[in-house]
Amino acid sequence: MPRLDPRSPLVFDTRELGRRPGSMHPEQRVVEAPEDLGTDVIAVAPGSFQSELGCGGDWDPSCLRSWLQDPDGDGTYAFQTTSL
Repeated sequence: MPRLDPRSPLVFDTRELGRRPGSMHPEQRVVEAPEDLGTDVIAVAPGSFQSELGCGGDWDPSCLRSWLQDPDGDGTYAFQTTSL
């Protein structure tokens, strides 16, 4: 596995978290998408099914497990899964 660059905005230092079981530390970062990402839109379908997909909870727009995709580039986004 390649070493992660700690200066990258996509790397989160877990040493900043508490060490107590069950403790939580809210974290939110906004990171610019790389120009070569190849997509203009990243959209998800939040809903009451997301916990079944493995998201941390339902109605979570930050969970990419319900990522809507447009494989043919026609502007119609869809979500398909066999996990429900």
